[in-house]
Amino acid sequence: MSGVKRYLPPSPVAVALLFAGALGVFAADRSPADEIYDRIRALAPTTDSVSSPTAAQARERYLSMNTRADEQIALIFAFAEKFPSDTRRAALVLELAASPILAYQFKSVGDDVGERGLAAVIFDQAKIVALHERVNALVAQLCDDPVVAAADRERAYMWWAGWPAKAVYDYTARRSIPADAAGLAEARRRINVARAQFPASDQLAGSLERLYYRSLAQIDEAAASAWLQAAQSDRSPTVAEWAQQKRKAVLLLQEPLEIAFTAVDGREVDLAKLRGKVVLVDFWATWCVPCLKEMPYVRAAYKKFHDQGFEIVGISLDKAPGAQPRGRERTAAQVAEFARENEMPWPHHYDGNYWDNEFGRRFAISSIPATFLLGKDGRIVTTEARGEKLAAEVERLLQLP
Repeated sequence: MSGVKRYLPPSPVAVALLFAGALGVFAADRSPADEIYDRIRALAPTTDSVSSPTAAQARERYLSMNTRADEQIALIFAFAEKFPSDTRRAALVLELAASPILAYQFKSVGDDVGERGLAAVIFDQAKIVALHERVNALVAQLCDDPVVAAADRERAYMWWAGWPAKAVYDYTARRSIPADAAGLAEARRRINVARAQFPASDQLAGSLERLYYRSLAQIDEAAASAWLQAAQSDRSPTVAEWAQQKRKAVLLLQEPLEIAFTAVDGREVDLAKLRGKVVLVDFWATWCVPCLKEMPYVRAAYKKFHDQGFEIVGISLDKAPGAQPRGRERTAAQVAEFARENEMPWPHHYDGNYWDNEFGRRFAISSIPATFLLGKDGRIVTTEARGEKLAAEVERLLQLP
């Protein structure tokens, strides 16, 4: 859906920006700005041609990715600082803000890491936070910079507006925006400022989506009314359509959740038959790095509480291989294998439809990880049970002594 931030590879614009001219001949009279710019382009991530690498190949890939990302990020920061009037500065900063390379900062990579598992990768969370904060500050400078073109100013405003919502939404970020009422208020304030600047922009859907899972997590009539108002008043057709979908999902989620399917391993799943148990419905994918970072908490809760009445139902948003299979695509058998290798013994739904997954579409899922924690009556208790909070919520709902 247009405007919604997802965990995807760099956009075609980013690839073009970082790759274009990388193989060209450097002219003798290149300026210092041109030379740094060309070095940035030459450091673009290389395409991984190995679809099923060995552990050693995967380890080398992650180490190389980390080294190249460090150098590329440092050069972009240097370019932005040294050449504030260069018209390329805005594009570099904005593409860096949207790039997944900011998340690929590792403390270490274990010898046993494989293509479909990041269990041995230790992320440098403090470094990730610091980088995001620094990029956010650069983007904020672009909003009212007269040198920046109108299209880039709009993108800057949308990123600036969406940052608090992103920080509040992503519990792993531990950023300066608190995940509390004050953080939510700041997120709404910035969204309103950006809307006033660019009232017809369709780029705020991602920020609104994140607030949906935070400020509207109560799944009640007030939430449905808020989304109806957004659908009727927003000047962006994209955001209005998206808000209408969210309203439908809110109304649907007020009732006990209904999901039934045959899992990738052949098990029959029906949430109606799990009434009386606490259930986590987890929307995820093998390619989703934040999902895999969350998985240790999910596994731990399952191991601790499964025998006491806790179940997990996975909904995979993996994409079926096309005529020319790509590295990120997975078959049902591969998803099942991934689950076995990564100690995820609960049942998993897979239809190969990617973001058009039947349950993802029904419940308006537009970014992952997304979770519904259900009480014993089958109703959603929270959509925010992540990290260490998951085990605490499960224990509370099980009413254990």
